[in-house]
Amino acid sequence: MKKGFLLILICAIQLVTYSQKKITDSTYIIGITTEDEANVSTSVNAEGFKNGSDFIIPPHSNIFIIGVKSFKMKSGRLFDYYEIAYRGNKYFIYRENVILVSKDCNFENLLTSNINESDSFRNYNISLSEGYHKSLISDVYKFIESCKSKGIVILKNSIYDESEYTEGTSFTFEIQNLSNKTIKYVTFNIVGYNSVNDKVTDRGSSQKSVKGVGPIEKNISGSYSFKYVWFTDLVETFKVISVKLEYMDGSIKVIENPKLITLTSKQLSLLTEK
Repeated sequence: MKKGFLLILICAIQLVTYSQKKITDSTYIIGITTEDEANVSTSVNAEGFKNGSDFIIPPHSNIFIIGVKSFKMKSGRLFDYYEIAYRGNKYFIYRENVILVSKDCNFENLLTSNINESDSFRNYNISLSEGYHKSLISDVYKFIESCKSKGIVILKNSIYDESEYTEGTSFTFEIQNLSNKTIKYVTFNIVGYNSVNDKVTDRGSSQKSVKGVGPIEKNISGSYSFKYVWFTDLVETFKVISVKLEYMDGSIKVIENPKLITLTSKQLSLLTEK
């Protein structure tokens, strides 16, 4: 069971218990950001974030709720925020960007009336958020370590529309060499799918191959972009079928299930966040 899910499950059980109690110094309340990227800021007012958003939290991220704040303007517009602990710091986030683990309305009332009263509660949750964040980063490095037997980790890969004026879908990828050998060439074999999940056939083939030229030495990453891999805009999703590595010593390795060595967008964001 993944740690994030386990944490949410434990919290869900606890929130039912806390729904009829006063929030204590050791209470923790978990929220999950929605499917959209969520802006957060260190300060807010009746017009929104004072200084714009400090950064963006990825979708489906776990956050610790440590306070609530609301501003109502004369126009009747309401600015509603949660104060959150995230990565060991305090921020504000719009309530509409957060789903509470517990949907108990009594719990929401308790949250509103009591949560702002305890500094110990806030400090406890800030500490928890820092430890949780460190554990997530540790898990990412463990995942990368597990990819060493395959020789690489795929840091990212994606498709994009090449131009609004022409029909064409392009492809980009980035890998990191985890082996002791220097990579000479790296070839991605990919298949594109349309909006109804059928393979897209272009120029007589549904499978495309793109080849990146090294050298990529040990622990070094290499990124590549390939324009007009498909001369059509029908490609909505893709699948990497296999990856072929050719080394400077002439040896070759073929990876048949590249998904197992590919970082998720959330894992990548943990490595690249400031």
